[in-house]
This record gives sequence, C-alpha cells and structure tokens, in this order.
Amino acid sequence: MQSIEIKNGVQVGVEELLKGIRQLDNQSLATVAGEVTRLLSKRTAQIPADQEVELLKKIKAVIPPAIRRRQKQLYTKLQLETLTPKEREELLLLNHLLEEKSAERIILLGELAKLRGVPVQQLADELKTGREHEASA
Repeated sequence: MQSIEIKNGVQVGVEELLKGIRQLDNQSLATVAGEVTRLLSKRTAQIPADQEVELLKKIKAVIPPAIRRRQKQLYTKLQLETLTPKEREELLLLNHLLEEKSAERIILLGELAKLRGVPVQQLADELKTGREHEASA
C-alpha cells in the first residue's frame, strides 16, 4: 500500500493514517471527509477545457454590450423625464429582453459552476472581477 510523506522524511502508511483518522472527533472527521471528497471529485471530474471555454464565451456573449448601453441611455432619459413614448416602449422591450437574457446567463453560470465544483455566486463574483482564470484553478 502507498505511504504518504507528512513532513520532510516522515512517511506514514495509509493504514496508519486511517488509524489516526479514526481517533478524530466527529467535527474534525466531517472536516477531513469533506476535504477528501472535494479532492477526489476534483481529480475524477476532469473538466473538458473546450466545454469550459465554450460556456465562458456564451456567458460573456449572452447580453451584448450594445443592448446594455442602450438600456442605460434610455433609463437615464427616464430618470431625467425626457423619454419619448417611442423610447419608453423601446425601454420596456429592452428590459424584457434583458430579463430573459439574464435568466439564460444564470443557467449558463450554473452549468459552469457545476463543472468547476464551485458555488454559482462565487463564480459570478470571480467573472465580475475578471478573475475567471482563478475559478478554474
């Protein structure tokens, strides 16, 4: 059976390690079990890089920047009370479209978060701050 180097030059066999783990209290045992489970799932769930890249592209493209800019312009006009009836109708349509696209984006974020084994909120925060490369580490 494999042995594990715990410190420089200190080798422990798997059986010895398990014997030590059996002595842990329930809270510590749960912590160890959670970490082992995460480690194992990371090792066994190889994320196809092309699938991850494709999801990232879709997430970034689902709401085109031009639509966001136009919605922001119209919303500013609404606040200034200079919005025409035609622009008001356009704003309502854009708001509806953005709601639909936001829902699509959330679904894509969920898929990517599941692949990476991280919470959706963590992934969204990382993407928002431009740290998507850290989310895959």
